Parts: sequence; structure tokens; C-alpha cells
Amino acid sequence: MLCERKPYESPEMLGALGDAVRPGGLDLTRRALEHCAFTAGQRVLDIGCGSGATVGLMMHKYDLDASGIDLSETAIASGLRRSPGLPLQVADGRNLPFGDGDMDGVIMECTLTATGDTDSTLSEAFRVLKRGGRLAVSDMYLRATTEKPPSSVLLPCLEGAVDREKTVRDLEHAGFRLRLWEDQSDLLKELATRIIMKYGSLSAFWSKACGDSECRDTPSLNGAYRNYGYYLAIAQRL
Repeated sequence: MLCERKPYESPEMLGALGDAVRPGGLDLTRRALEHCAFTAGQRVLDIGCGSGATVGLMMHKYDLDASGIDLSETAIASGLRRSPGLPLQVADGRNLPFGDGDMDGVIMECTLTATGDTDSTLSEAFRVLKRGGRLAVSDMYLRATTEKPPSSVLLPCLEGAVDREKTVRDLEHAGFRLRLWEDQSDLLKELATRIIMKYGSLSAFWSKACGDSECRDTPSLNGAYRNYGYYLAIAQRL
């Protein structure tokens, strides 16, 4: 089974990745926001906001009326300790605490594949967006059709990854039209390099991040991750 302590909430993961716990960090967030071209004052929701790094960026650098939700009480508490006024709350992306058409934009960064219910999450994003509103998604996808490693050793965003065609179909089924797809797989290599430079090896990193002996076989399957890529997609609510 997965370790009790979530690796992406651990001090080791935060130390390796910074506040934005995902490939590309806030640089990829900025790229997504530039593509979306939101204007000052528009309402944008970050689903799976973690400790709120993207929410803070949207508020202070882009003058957006930003807010964030995450299932992790640990991550939300961490963000509120650091920035007490940040509009963050514990909530489920499959049941958003916002009204129909409340948002001009929705962002999901390394979140969609981790929800375990892509259809419900996209349906909720569609519901809270205004007509013409934009959805920005950055996440893992399968680049090869070979068998995945066993789910017991994967982070949620790897376990839920599907290929590009399935991702596009899911977006269209939910009522979105794809406007942009960019392969950002090089960011995975950059992330692995950063972790190795800091911890000496991926094996050492995973041992510290999990903090549990049941997770320490994870590095033996790192080679299988070559089958995964990372993407940035921008879609529009019809």
C-alpha cells in the first residue's frame, strides 16, 4: 500500500520542488496564465492549490481575484500560516463550493489525474466557469502504451495518467474545446536532475519523502516512468 505520509506533502518534497510542488513550478504557471490572457479583477480558481503558491502569484502579480481549494488540510494550513489572508479552503474538486458561472478561469496543476474521478472534476470545472471561460491544465500523460508500474508505488498523478487522446476526449465530453496542447516532458527530466543534485539519487529522495519502509521499493521502478510525459493544455468552456 502507499505510505501513510503523502510524499508530496513531505518536507523533502517541498525542499526539492519549492512551494509549487510539480514539474515546471511557477514558471509553467506563468506560461499558462499568459496563454489564458486573464484581465485584472477576473475570478480564477485553483483546484488542488496545495499551499497556495499559484493563488498568491495570481493575486499579487496578475491582479486576479484568485482563490484555491485542496483536499489536504496539511497543505492548506501551511499556506494560511505563511499568508493568513490567502483565500484558501479545504474542499473537494468533485464538489466545488461555488455557484454556477462564478469563475472566469480554472487552473488545475498536477491535479486532474490525482482526483480519481476525472469526469466529475471536469464537470464541476465546467459548472463554475462562465461561458467562454478558460481552463488551464498541466499534468502527467502516458506517452507509451506499455503496462504501468503497480499502483501501490505511484504518486496519484502517475496512477491516473492516460494518453493524450483520452485526455482530449475527456475535455470535449465535459463541454470544453481544446485551444492549446504543449508537450512539457522535458520538465520531468529537469525535476529528476534537481532531485538527484539535492539528494544524491532518486532512491535516497523517495526513502526520505515517504518516511516509511513500505515505500522504499519505489525507486526500483523509476525506469518505467520513461513512459510518462507532462503537458500544458488550455481549453475553453463552450
